[in-house]
Amino acid sequence: MYFIQIFLNTTIFLFFFLTSNSWAQKLMDLKLTPEIIYQKRVHAVVKISIYEKNGITPISHGTGTFVSKNGLLITNLHVAKYLFHPDYSVEITNFENKELPNIIFIDCSDKRQIDLCLFKSPLPPKAWFHLSDDVISLGYNVYKIGHAEDLEYNLTKGLTLTREANIPFLLDYRTSENTNVEFIEVSALLRPGDSGGPIFDLRGNLIAITTMRISEMQDRYITNRFLAISAREVYWYVQKNKSLIDNHLGKNYPLITKDELKGRREKFLKENSPPSTIALIKNITRLELQKHITQQEKHIKSNNKKNNLIIIDVRDPFEYSMDHIHGAINIPYIEKSKNEINFIMGQDQFDINQLKKIIKNKEDTIVVYCNGGISWKSYKAIITIKRLTNFENILWFKDN
Repeated sequence: MYFIQIFLNTTIFLFFFLTSNSWAQKLMDLKLTPEIIYQKRVHAVVKISIYEKNGITPISHGTGTFVSKNGLLITNLHVAKYLFHPDYSVEITNFENKELPNIIFIDCSDKRQIDLCLFKSPLPPKAWFHLSDDVISLGYNVYKIGHAEDLEYNLTKGLTLTREANIPFLLDYRTSENTNVEFIEVSALLRPGDSGGPIFDLRGNLIAITTMRISEMQDRYITNRFLAISAREVYWYVQKNKSLIDNHLGKNYPLITKDELKGRREKFLKENSPPSTIALIKNITRLELQKHITQQEKHIKSNNKKNNLIIIDVRDPFEYSMDHIHGAINIPYIEKSKNEINFIMGQDQFDINQLKKIIKNKEDTIVVYCNGGISWKSYKAIITIKRLTNFENILWFKDN
């Protein structure tokens, strides 16, 4: 009897111990680290890239968060709105850089003008955040995954500071949107590109969806407030659309694929790049250039001053200072002429006299390069050198 009483008391104590929120979190914190949670939850996050029509580089980035095992995807309306605009294309990729071929639109915003959009992915995610309408505690460590400033899937840490409806209104910001919407203010650094991404605790529970940063001027200093729509709001937003989800209703929107982007880039390069060859000028590959550099080093060691190798970098001085081919001399080609074969040389600036001072012998080998791709500077510089000098041995390192 005495043994049974001890057993019951111990069981009750352990039950209370393990179900207490503060103690349960401390026990979990002993086992879980931000790195472990990140590795698990990063697969529940996607990158949303916005392109202008026929554009080849993104003009903006956003983030999306999976909130169910069957592929429900939440993001902000101010990120998703480009999907509905004919002048833009949208690409969605996961952590493995695999693209979604299409997305099913379920709903955007509501009568409160909440900054949320709900979609369904045709491909099930590897991970997702569970939704609940639990009240979020304050003063806890939280973490954010997003794509700020092209830092893909970056992780930042902060605290939950305040929980309140209409925080943007209290800060006199966007008073026509997010009426009576519950926000969580966090100290985690939120930046453009993070919008629509998850804020979660050390147990991997969704706390909020990154939404906005509000900057205030206080005593001549700028103070940033980081706000996110609470997970409770996301929960009820999904519940509101349950019938659409259960009945598989929604409009299908195609997304741009990597093959399409590749085709765009190839077309853009074809239409905007300089000619691939110049009459009487030999193109040189990287391997061939390296051989020339090696030969030049041998000449220097043997004090052979004939057939010197002169490498001319015609980019602007800042680009040259950031990185350049070893031994290259910077003579910037300043363009004002149009990028076309019959460009007007007199509209541009190129210090041909500096080049003549550097090159002592007509037999010296001159290699000219710029950034390659759609840059015309090296093409124009070589045409200028041909017309204004009698140098014979000019090589074009075009595809730098």
